[in-house]
Parts: sequence; structure tokens; C-alpha cells
Amino acid sequence: MADWQTVTPGEHGVLRIFGIDLPDAEIASFAAEAGTVWPLRDALGAPSLDRKYVEVVDVETFRTYGFARYLAEGYGIADADLVADAARLDGLRGHVALIASQAFGGLAANLTVMPPLRHIATFRADGSGTPTGVLHAETAQPQAAPEGTPPMPPRTEPTAGGRIILLVLLLAMAIVVLMILAAG
Repeated sequence: MADWQTVTPGEHGVLRIFGIDLPDAEIASFAAEAGTVWPLRDALGAPSLDRKYVEVVDVETFRTYGFARYLAEGYGIADADLVADAARLDGLRGHVALIASQAFGGLAANLTVMPPLRHIATFRADGSGTPTGVLHAETAQPQAAPEGTPPMPPRTEPTAGGRIILLVLLLAMAIVVLMILAAG
């Protein structure tokens, strides 16, 4: 059965966690990207995925440290967001895929998650409560300057006269430095 996930345009600070229901011996080939073939990306239903923002881990690695603690310290997930799921996260077995929103390159995507992936949780990193999609509120749209505000003067390129003055000043400073060095 497919699970649907939506990635909004410009999304940031979101971490999606997926269980990988495969034997340990098959994890490496599932997680490996070989040219245009990448089983993990295909099971995720993602049109593209940046490997730098995808981590596949065996949660057994975090048994004494705590997987929830790893998410808090490694990915910046707020402890308050993890409290309700901490026992479930720390009790996971097998491998999981941790996919940060940067993996989607800021593009919108409708993911169709298929086995062997299984969605476990989605979290926001601390301080990323800012909306990640396109803002539609009237106050978020460009506004005209208040009436009576003088228009901005057009930007002009430096004139040749200004460049000559700058060159003369730099030359004078170089001469002063040389004189000081010669006297010292």
C-alpha cells in the first residue's frame, strides 16, 4: 500500500523518517545510488533526491545513546516534539532512512512511498516554524511605498573623474608609506 507525502516548494527544516523493511544483507544495495538507478529514491517516489541529505542508519547503533537523542542533537529536533514519540523511536529495530528537506532541492514533490519504505515520523528542526511554502497573505505581498514618499534616485555608475581622484589618493598613500619605510 502506498503512503502519500507532500514536499512544499522551498521547504526547509523538515526531517522525514522511514523504516526500511529489508533484511540487513539487502540494505546496502537498496540505499546505494548507481547512476540513474537508486532503489531508495524509487521507493520514495521522488523525482530527484540529493544524496548528501539522505542518511541510512541501523537504529541498533543508537541503542545506548538513544535514537530520539540522536535526532535532537544531530538534526536539531526539539525535545518537546520528540517527547511523545521518544519511546517508539528508541524502540525501533532495523534500518531507517533519514531524509532532510534539502534532499528535494527546494522543489515541490508529491511522494508515493512504497514498500520496503514505511513512514515512521516527520519532524521540524528547532526554530524552523517559519512557513516553508509560498506565502499568500495580503501582508506578504509586495507593497507600494506610502503616498508622498519620494522615488529612489536611479543608481549611477562611478564617473571617470571619481576614479581618477581615487587613483591619485591611492598613489599618494603609497608614496607616504614608502617615505615612512625609507626613514625607518
